Amino acid sequence: MSYRVIYIEKCEYLRLYLDNLKVEVKNDTLLFPISDIQILVIDNYQSTMSVPLINKLTEYNVCTIICGVDHLPKSYILPMNGHFSSSGKS
Repeated sequence: MSYRVIYIEKCEYLRLYLDNLKVEVKNDTLLFPISDIQILVIDNYQSTMSVPLINKLTEYNVCTIICGVDHLPKSYILPMNGHFSSSGKS
């Protein structure tokens, strides 16, 4: 069951690495298991996100929210066949 809300503020690249979200910040790298993520918020207008990562996030029913220059949500990515509730209640 996913439970993490990940907020990305300073990042250059977001990639898929062995079913993990790989966040690259200058010379540092962070890994988060995609199965643990419930919501991913990207609040950096200059981040680059790979298509394999987007596909894997939708496979695991992760809601991805993308913010604009004004730091307000502009769009979100939800899976076509995912569960209607991402609240984690059963």
